[in-house]
Amino acid sequence: MSDRVPHDRHQRLEFRQLHRLVCRFAGQWVTTLIVVVSPGTGVLLTLAMGLSRGSRASMVAAFGCTLGIVPHMVSVDEAQPLLRMSELSAVFMLLTFVVFVGYGLFAAAIRNHVISRPRVLTWMRRVFAGAFAALGARLALADRG
Repeated sequence: MSDRVPHDRHQRLEFRQLHRLVCRFAGQWVTTLIVVVSPGTGVLLTLAMGLSRGSRASMVAAFGCTLGIVPHMVSVDEAQPLLRMSELSAVFMLLTFVVFVGYGLFAAAIRNHVISRPRVLTWMRRVFAGAFAALGARLALADRG
């Protein structure tokens, strides 16, 4: 009986509200994961620190990159918008930190393979410099209107 859609009007209303809430929650999690995993300046910095200085430096960089992240997903009809924004910020920061630490630990794990090969190290520096330059150019040319 629990696998069927309720027939009572009150139960249908509760079922719709629950369905809407679950869909909204799932959508927010998927969006958050996409944003967190997407490479940006924080990922580049964390990888660079892991490759150049090891796992501890990459974790410090990951922590620094997650400070002050404030998602802009609070509804205007939220009863307590500051509390909701704080909750969302905490979850987003935690997910970002976990993903960045993963990036940094991976970089630290392959560090010896990169440092022991000067050619690879030279190309890695060029790639990081190019990526930072591209991000800087993108920021400079962004429409501020």
